[in-house]
Amino acid sequence: MIMHNLFDDIEDLSVQKSNLPKIPTVESSEEAQKIENDRKQIRENAYQTILVLYQQRNVVEKQWKKVSTKDDDYDDKFQQYIDKKQEIEDLCNASQNLFDTSSKIDENTIKRVQTLRDKLGIMRFRPMLTQKNNNQEQKWIWPVASKTITSSYGWRTHPIFKDKRFHDGIDISENNNKPIWAVASGTILKAQWKEGYGNYVEIDHGNGLHSFYGHLNSYNVKIGDYVQQGQEIGKVGSTGYSTGNHLHFGVFNNGKIDNPLKYLPKI
Repeated sequence: MIMHNLFDDIEDLSVQKSNLPKIPTVESSEEAQKIENDRKQIRENAYQTILVLYQQRNVVEKQWKKVSTKDDDYDDKFQQYIDKKQEIEDLCNASQNLFDTSSKIDENTIKRVQTLRDKLGIMRFRPMLTQKNNNQEQKWIWPVASKTITSSYGWRTHPIFKDKRFHDGIDISENNNKPIWAVASGTILKAQWKEGYGNYVEIDHGNGLHSFYGHLNSYNVKIGDYVQQGQEIGKVGSTGYSTGNHLHFGVFNNGKIDNPLKYLPKI
């Protein structure tokens, strides 16, 4: 039947997604990082499209069961089924286009990265992070020696502006210029000045998990660097909107702010 063929196509798309090749990145190359970010965005768009496909498939299956009973509303329900079937077919086409585009970008990325490697004289690649570098298989460590939390995650009165604001991390009290360590291995995604946070570093640990560090006095990493767990990435300071020396530490989980204490060892 057409329905079965259509659903088989959807299953094939999900298999294609899981088999998309992983691309190596070049150390210290902003261009390669931009290419990789573009590729990740296309893969994410394709993934979201597939989620919609499965939701629509469930709706169609329910309607098809009702249609098969041939009750008094047969004609109306059959038309609904036809409409939903066409919608799924359109989404399938859109998703297939996304996967085709992603595959082309993957191939082009390999060629461009190899060219960059030759130009920069970089003869060694570092592999992309995989899901092995997450908080479940690699236990995180505290980012500084101190475990004294002076401001928790959640809503609070801002110490400078005196209004109610959501605090997107935890503040850990620590002396000026004390070392800050990477809580887990990963790739430096950002190392820059960021309004409010001052000197700011963000690390991609794979599997959608990022850790970020704010108010640094200084940092000694750059975008694209691969850091090991426990490696020093900067020094404690009081840059940005800060009332004293401390580390602002936070976590992104698939792009959403999350409570850092869920990932750090209990004290």
